[in-house]
Amino acid sequence: MSSAHNMSKARIWKFTIPIEDEPTIDMPVGARVLSVGAQSGYLVMWALVPNTGAPTEERHFFVIGTGNPIPWNIERCPFIGTVQIGGFVGHIFDQREVE
Repeated sequence: MSSAHNMSKARIWKFTIPIEDEPTIDMPVGARVLSVGAQSGYLVMWALVPNTGAPTEERHFFVIGTGNPIPWNIERCPFIGTVQIGGFVGHIFDQREVE
């Protein structure tokens, strides 16, 4: 049984990702991406946000459709997941390690 004084200030937040080659998302500093998926026809990402009052920073991602050319530096980017929306199959990578 948990009580209010034992509750973390961390939360899991959902972010919508535009289906484009290199989307940028404003996320709180320290947010850790957990997974991606499709919800109601949108590409979404869930992240653990340790401090909901933290300032935001721009985070950069790759959304690569199956069969499309890939950036030369993709092997340095953490893979987040694959999402299918209609006929689109996208593979999502976090550019955080590249920058």
